[in-house]
Amino acid sequence: LLCCGPAPPPSAMGFDPQLFVQPPVDDIICAVCLAVVERPRQCTNGHIFCEACITTCLKRKQQCPTCACKLTASSLNRNLVAENLVLALHLRCPHSKPD
Repeated sequence: LLCCGPAPPPSAMGFDPQLFVQPPVDDIICAVCLAVVERPRQCTNGHIFCEACITTCLKRKQQCPTCACKLTASSLNRNLVAENLVLALHLRCPHSKPD
């Protein structure tokens, strides 16, 4: 995440897609909050969520909100590809003039 100042705070769970210069690809959008994933985690079938979003979901039901596969906190995996895609995004500078 690159900008001329400090990174903006995340939204309730993920990052607002409007914060970025280019629209983020769908592959890094959380299936729960529909924002750019923050600390991406995935189910065994590859569905991606923010760590905070999926942790909240798992408190209610021990299954993937997308495909309903059995899911626990210990069965969640980091998604390094998604992490790297998010880190490669460029933030809009809040100090620049609008396009």
